[in-house]
Amino acid sequence: MLNKDVSDVRRRFKFWLSWQGDKLEDFLEESALQGWQLEGVNRLFYTFSFRRSESKKMRYALDCQTHPTQAYFHGLTSVGWVLVYQSGQWFLWQKRYQGTRPDFEVNKISLKAKYERNMQLTAAMLILSLPLFRFIQNAWIQRGTPLNTFVTMLSATIACFLFVNMIQLLKANRALK
Repeated sequence: MLNKDVSDVRRRFKFWLSWQGDKLEDFLEESALQGWQLEGVNRLFYTFSFRRSESKKMRYALDCQTHPTQAYFHGLTSVGWVLVYQSGQWFLWQKRYQGTRPDFEVNKISLKAKYERNMQLTAAMLILSLPLFRFIQNAWIQRGTPLNTFVTMLSATIACFLFVNMIQLLKANRALK
């Protein structure tokens, strides 16, 4: 029977947004250098499971592909990339290396399309969330109560978050030109 020491396994929550893929890649690469090998990823790409191993130089690349082809997969696997995880349109690739950190050529057209889709989704969420919160407040919450104040603050916070998200996506999209 295998003895799995709990200290050899860890889970980490890492919150990131679609324009912050490089920060997620850096987090995973630093974990590999510290001797934590990626073992699993939850469906939403926020919780990562690691197992203790030797320190490795591992390059991680997060990619978004709407309609990946066999050529996409073959092109990456033929040069040593290994698909670690996929959820929807998100693909997480890894490659062990020595010396110089390998490049991962991301198709700028697919990246721009991803940012534009995310901007559309964020705009829709922003437009729909404000009337929804107002409806909830007017229909079920008495005015002047602490709950009403809380819902107002929550809706304002969510609206600000969505607005900042749209601005960051717009900046990331413009940087690709």
